Amino acid sequence: MTTEDARERSREANRRYRESHPERSREKTRRYRAANLEKARAATRQSVARWREAHPDSVAEQRQKHISKLKAAVLDHYGHACACCGAMERLTVDHVHGDGDVHRAEVGGGWAIYRWLVNNDFPEGFQILCRPCNASKKRAMHCRLDHNDDVAKRAGVHPKTVQRARTSLVKTAPHGSDPED
Repeated sequence: MTTEDARERSREANRRYRESHPERSREKTRRYRAANLEKARAATRQSVARWREAHPDSVAEQRQKHISKLKAAVLDHYGHACACCGAMERLTVDHVHGDGDVHRAEVGGGWAIYRWLVNNDFPEGFQILCRPCNASKKRAMHCRLDHNDDVAKRAGVHPKTVQRARTSLVKTAPHGSDPED
């Protein structure tokens, strides 16, 4: 019998013992961890790191599920549409008072904001905006987009067509009247 065969037989015997005496095995593990806490933590970290390295697809899938749950919770609380234009795609979290740079430096950017909002019971001072509205608000306290053009885009009409129609309405309207009335 080789050394490797002996090790395999010993592992198998230990496995059978653990299966037949689960409470004793758990208690032995608890005592060992209590007596060797740092060593046990280091071993756990190494084991987790090896698993993550061996299963990158599972790690990415779990992370995406977690992020999706966080984002769904935030959208359920703050709303599923842009607070400015009503868009329902490309939604982001907006700091109402414009202090997003400072806050992101504290808690992290990206999905960390969603985690922070959930962990802090969805505080006031946040709203949901679509990316275009949020980007236009970055250097101002309000959205600077012309949402009439955005509505035209969503309807499949090119903004230049809308602008030409507005121009022709202004030219044909009687002097002093508002063509949009």
